[in-house]
Amino acid sequence: MVYFVIFSSFVICLLTSFLIVLVTSGRKFKMGEEIRYGAIGSVWFGFVSWICVYLSQYKPFVEPKTNE
Repeated sequence: MVYFVIFSSFVICLLTSFLIVLVTSGRKFKMGEEIRYGAIGSVWFGFVSWICVYLSQYKPFVEPKTNE
């Protein structure tokens, strides 16, 4: 289940990046290449940070302390 969620979110990021490239590829946008780099970079930065948080829930780096 964990790998399915990670893979499906990876596919969503790929499709979003492809959509950003399609939208900014025409001559409608001035500086479309700069817009494309910023938008795709922010999508992938969000994906990587989300993956770090998501995976740390399943295998934490530090074991929680218990009062025993």
